[in-house]
Amino acid sequence: MATFRAKLKTQFGDIAALNAAFGTTVASFDALVPITGEEVKAAGPSSDKAALWNAWRAHNDDAWAGVFRLYGDALKTRDPAARLSVSGTQEQAVFNGIDWAKLTPELGAVSGYGGRWQELQRLCFQGPELRATPWCAYGRSGRAVDHQVWSNLLAGGDGMAMFWWFSLRNPDLTLCNSGKDYQRVIAEMRGGIGKQFMQSTRQFSPVAVLWSATSQRAAWLRGKFEDFKKAEATVMNSLYAAGYDPMLLSEQQVAAGEIAKRGVRVLVLPMTLALGRGEKKGDLPVLPEVTKLLDAGGVVMVTDVPELDEFLRPVAPPDSIAKRLTRFSDVPVLATALDKSGAKPWVTLSPSIGITPVLHAIDGVGGSRILTLLREPVGTKEVVGADGVPYIERDTSGGAEIQTVTVGVAALGKVTIIDCRSGKVLPVKDGAITVNVHAGDGHPLAVLPYTVSGLSAKASVVNDDLTITWQVRTDQPTISAHVVHVAVVDKDGKLLRHLVRNISTGTDGKGSLVLPLAPEDGATLTVQVRDALTGHQTSVPLRR
Repeated sequence: MATFRAKLKTQFGDIAALNAAFGTTVASFDALVPITGEEVKAAGPSSDKAALWNAWRAHNDDAWAGVFRLYGDALKTRDPAARLSVSGTQEQAVFNGIDWAKLTPELGAVSGYGGRWQELQRLCFQGPELRATPWCAYGRSGRAVDHQVWSNLLAGGDGMAMFWWFSLRNPDLTLCNSGKDYQRVIAEMRGGIGKQFMQSTRQFSPVAVLWSATSQRAAWLRGKFEDFKKAEATVMNSLYAAGYDPMLLSEQQVAAGEIAKRGVRVLVLPMTLALGRGEKKGDLPVLPEVTKLLDAGGVVMVTDVPELDEFLRPVAPPDSIAKRLTRFSDVPVLATALDKSGAKPWVTLSPSIGITPVLHAIDGVGGSRILTLLREPVGTKEVVGADGVPYIERDTSGGAEIQTVTVGVAALGKVTIIDCRSGKVLPVKDGAITVNVHAGDGHPLAVLPYTVSGLSAKASVVNDDLTITWQVRTDQPTISAHVVHVAVVDKDGKLLRHLVRNISTGTDGKGSLVLPLAPEDGATLTVQVRDALTGHQTSVPLRR
């Protein structure tokens, strides 16, 4: 409580400013006494007790984030490179101390459960420096495995945490169906494409969805917590169905000017009942940034008109703002409304139901991208249990197991599009390509502003050191960093696991690797080299 009072004193400066914001008549900061949710509900959601309760709940979220900061700082006194991690993550709620906008910057790594776009939130709130290894398995099998692994990778995942050993095995300790499915999907990730994504940055559409912890608390006060989550899901799912890939922004990020910094043209407010006005001391200036977006020709869409300020005090938005807000439910065709703001999807899909296009820019020079068509599983759906762990239920909706999708790619410019798996160049006809997408799959396509004619490699052994060099052949002197998968097999074709690497080429398309050989590796070996982006591959036989 002492920290709570000190925090408010820092925020407002004097008690008169706090009273003006809260609508209270508190004598001093030392006289502030937190109240419970039951007490504030009894007083009514618009009472002067709401502001104090809201501030106390926000302080609890700050305190929980402070715990992680405490441990993280302690770790760094011994190891500056240490990453504090948390295993198992819950959805943000009113009383569990979890606000991922506050928690994420305190973490260096996380093994999350998912639910309510947690992984996506953490990616948007901190960025690619967070090491995410989401939990998986739990008996899941079939194409739900593919969808889970691909979803986590696309949301900034660096691997998987598997729970648990027994759920991947039969009674005789052989891999069961679940274990075999994870083995199959993870093998593809380890073949180079996983690292290629890890060295790329997700390119969101210029559309943002606001995450407002204050509005979530306001909804709870009105007995509408579940409605808040439904509004959030409706907005996200509708944007995905319209072909957009929205980012998530917190209130603090909006107030800090991230709308302009990230090139956002559309801001969507899902049941955002409360909005910081920036008019009083200690008030978060969210509305001024929203106004700037509107003045710049952007679109602000709402499911509910914000009727409260940041302190849960009744304050209607100015008419000059209210009349420019677009009701989400009043828009018959979402893409049409968003298009007016300049927010266009990266690609168009037909059919589009159940398929999300996700675009990544490969880091560094070269201008290459990866377009992934992520499709929902058929026959199953993911449900989050009371313990926060997702599980799978049957679902009769969906479609064919393999769906032919026409992808409009005109907005990507003059590029070569390659199926990363087959290595085939996909012909563009009338501005579109055709892709067969498996249910539950993440189908990666390389989008290159240059052409790749092949891959060559050389290998030699000197003093038991195996030196391998390769060249990705292109029509340009400078290219993006392609991840190349290098593997060595023995004379029987058996993979030598200790002689497997994923290595990035230079911007000249060249790469090299030195591997130490042991006598038991054999005298006859074959080096296999495959480009993860284009599927080009070659092999080099050699004798020691």
